[in-house]
Amino acid sequence: MYSESKFVVGRKMNPKVGRNDLCPCGSGKKYKKCCLIAETIATQANAIADARWHRLRQLEGTVVGTHLLNYVETDLPPKMIEEAESEFFQCNCPKEADRNIVRDRIFLPWFFFHWIPSHSFKVNKFVRGITVAQNYVNTHRDKISDEELSFIEAAVNSHYSFYCVLNVEVGKSLGVRDILLGTTHTLKEVQGTFALKRGDIVFLRILTIDDQSISISMYPYVVQAKYHTDIIDFRNLLMQKNAVKALSSEMLRGDDSFFVLDFLFRIMNELFNPTLPILMNTDEELMVFVTSYFALSMDLEEVASRLAPLSCTMELADILDTAERDKSGKIKRLEFCWDKKGNKKHRNWDNTILGDIEVVQGKLTLDVNSKERAERGRALLEECFGDKISFQKSIEKTQEQQMQEIENSEPKADVPPKRSAKELKESEEAKSVMVTMAKAHWESWLHEPLQALGGKTPLQAARSKAGRERLDAILLEFEWNAANRDETALEPDIANLKKRLRLDSDQEFSSNLKH
Repeated sequence: MYSESKFVVGRKMNPKVGRNDLCPCGSGKKYKKCCLIAETIATQANAIADARWHRLRQLEGTVVGTHLLNYVETDLPPKMIEEAESEFFQCNCPKEADRNIVRDRIFLPWFFFHWIPSHSFKVNKFVRGITVAQNYVNTHRDKISDEELSFIEAAVNSHYSFYCVLNVEVGKSLGVRDILLGTTHTLKEVQGTFALKRGDIVFLRILTIDDQSISISMYPYVVQAKYHTDIIDFRNLLMQKNAVKALSSEMLRGDDSFFVLDFLFRIMNELFNPTLPILMNTDEELMVFVTSYFALSMDLEEVASRLAPLSCTMELADILDTAERDKSGKIKRLEFCWDKKGNKKHRNWDNTILGDIEVVQGKLTLDVNSKERAERGRALLEECFGDKISFQKSIEKTQEQQMQEIENSEPKADVPPKRSAKELKESEEAKSVMVTMAKAHWESWLHEPLQALGGKTPLQAARSKAGRERLDAILLEFEWNAANRDETALEPDIANLKKRLRLDSDQEFSSNLKH
């Protein structure tokens, strides 16, 4: 196998290079005295590593499939598993999760290698205070090899934790970091490389022998990247509880293991039963979608002139230019954006849209996203039009109702959208404006205090190790979000943000990956 990095850029690879041919790397030496040696050594090393990994998987199959499952079926009473299941599933395991899959993927390994029975259940030679797997060793030591014994010992000494996926080599391996301990590992999980992406968080139990790591238990649902900083907060609470500066594998195998399991299930319950967040507009008002209806007795030409002062972005000529007219040229419909200069929350914004106004002969409709704006809008309209306008009614919609209405609405198939050349041009201009706004937004973001950073700005947080860890989690979430939705002009430039923050997380993690 040839290493592509050994070839000069632009030079065609030749898979049939002879031992005495010139080396394709361009060194001028014969192939046998140049890259062949290094490639042979690398191939042999990979073959040895692969053999060790396959051997671990074989040991897992033998230990679990042959020894421990048979031990449970023949030597242990059903009451033992029932008690273990009661302890495991009391941690609020989501009802929506497939219990059979959860039982196979995470409960059984937990039962074998983690759970410590409080009594012997009257089983001959069964010792309380040690795991089921250790009891099997004590009872049937003559049936297991030294390799299998080493596997059991390593499994018992492993722990459950939340692992963030750092890199994926499709069809080969995953690079992951233990968020609770900070250690990094390379897992040769072929199937997982097709399902997981950078930024995903998985709940695993990793076993490592001879520098080879495998997952011997995995919760069958992925935790979203947005929970990364929550897991960091959870880790800090565990550290505070134990009065330590860093957690250990021993702690995660002890009493804290139930806190870890309960925290996993709390996250999964949120994912299975999501609730809409409490949204506020940029004036920090609770978002409620309000449509106000008015009767209006005024010619639409005059309506346009009276509405013009309510906009900081449109002149009267712009309003009249965008008006919808009948065949005689008379205005029959107006759409108007009520806005103001600046923005309370985003200092880089030039203006804030407060509401949308639609006017047809005799009727005016105002759409806003808070009760406060509805009241201010009504007052302004009554001031603009005096006795020519009269309020009729307002209809309020919650976030849930608005989203439900959007989901249930169907596009009118018989009315295809028409876009003029002017509209297309304006669309391109709009994209350009969005790009400019995005740059300004992310520049401003660097200076904004964030709750996830403990009230510090990203630039301030980047000065400490703890802050950089949180920033890395936030940037991973940005990457994850971008990978799981359609690209927009507002997506952050991750490389530029890392440069501005003087972060080089990828290099740091990749250089520390353990095999």
